[in-house]
Amino acid sequence: MTPFYMWISIVWIIPLLGWTLFNETRFKKNIVLGVTLPKEAHEDPAVLDELASFKKKLLIVLIVLALLGFTLFIPAFSDYKMTVWMTWMELIIFLPYLPYLKSRSKLLALKEERDGRRKVRKSMSISKPQILATGLHRCGSCHRHFLASFRFSLTAAAGRSI
Repeated sequence: MTPFYMWISIVWIIPLLGWTLFNETRFKKNIVLGVTLPKEAHEDPAVLDELASFKKKLLIVLIVLALLGFTLFIPAFSDYKMTVWMTWMELIIFLPYLPYLKSRSKLLALKEERDGRRKVRKSMSISKPQILATGLHRCGSCHRHFLASFRFSLTAAAGRSI
């Protein structure tokens, strides 16, 4: 495979990832960089500064990745073209997400700091009186439905018909 075809087969991913990640910096349904923020955060200087910092870091990473692609054309690497190409491809897929993850974690920390009073519960517990109030414990055929579906899944896994 010639270096040009190797280069052209993967270089289009750089602007595609750039467009996708730059699009994450726009507020859509109060979500930016995967973090749900309140309406007030649209004009918050700390959030806007972090978004501008993310865009700058991402642009630098994308430019460096595009320039790294030209190493395929260096004659000294002619014996290692596939290795260079595959390494470059992995870097293209992996590196643009590092600024994304860093900025996302900063926005999450900023959200927790500013909105500490509205913590979301991580787990939910159900007590026995709540279960008894639903009436599900009175269903006499629940265990039979479970056993029938369990038997069906076992026979289907074994490849036999019922």
